[in-house]
Amino acid sequence: MSAFRKIVWAVDVLEEPSLQERAAEALRVMARTRRIEVEAVYLPILAHLRLPALDFSGPWLEEYRLQTETSLTGILDRHGLGGMGRATMLERNFASNLDAVRALAEYARAEGASLILASTHGRSGLGRLFLGSFTETLLQYSEFPVMTVGPHARGPLEFGSVLFPTDFGREARSVYRQAVGLCSELKARLLLYHALHPSLQQFMQSESYVLTGTWMPAAMPAAVEADDGRPQAERRARRWTSWARARGVDTRYVLEEGVGSVADAILANARKRHAGLIVIGAESGPVATLLLGSVTRHVVRHAECPIIVMRPFKRAVQLDSAEKAA
Repeated sequence: MSAFRKIVWAVDVLEEPSLQERAAEALRVMARTRRIEVEAVYLPILAHLRLPALDFSGPWLEEYRLQTETSLTGILDRHGLGGMGRATMLERNFASNLDAVRALAEYARAEGASLILASTHGRSGLGRLFLGSFTETLLQYSEFPVMTVGPHARGPLEFGSVLFPTDFGREARSVYRQAVGLCSELKARLLLYHALHPSLQQFMQSESYVLTGTWMPAAMPAAVEADDGRPQAERRARRWTSWARARGVDTRYVLEEGVGSVADAILANARKRHAGLIVIGAESGPVATLLLGSVTRHVVRHAECPIIVMRPFKRAVQLDSAEKAA
């Protein structure tokens, strides 16, 4: 299966040029190993523009659209992407991030896109609460894989090594299959990373967030399988590694114990092992959406390389005929 041939780039024409350059660089790197088509899309969200409600119709709209698409085309040309696609402004009055995300997903589906690219400002705390985050809303609700490039990303970007954090859960198998296919196309090495789950005592002593009367660990993914210990993790890691190698992808694994924050451990391993790209599964369900200590969110905000957040296929992938016995 060919990965990410058509990419919708959600461009904020008002954002810092450095963020646009990093996002464009990620696209240029992806284009080195295969032909891709890029569509730069702008969504006018009134809350971001700090403008009152406007009537998006008539001559005013046409003039605004022409100016915006001219700016988008200039961004594509300036970053060496002019020959790969086109520029579009979605002609709607978006009152919220969620409204814009739904429209973008609908547009991407209609255009046959397979990936959405968006920058993130890496805001946290009150800054994110008051300003909102289009990218984080996109990560929560998009049915498409989403690539993010944040302000901490260091250049020059290279995708020769990909880090894949996993809990070896059922949904992770599907995401892993997609990651292996991507590495095959990028001609990249794959590093499978697993943090062994802490003991119950460590769990109770960790920082937690109370939601609907339930204790949730801030340092762990919201959904996680029961810890079967290192021997079981070793067996699964060897099977998953062998499965990827059989498909021509140079794959290794790391199992790490004594991890405090899983998110910080992922970031530290990406830095230590010179990963140029992190592929991580989207945390799903209402708890994962509301949990403030989400692993994926923390990694997206602070990563020093681009990240692709993938949704699992509806049907889990059987990596090995013996996987059910694992």
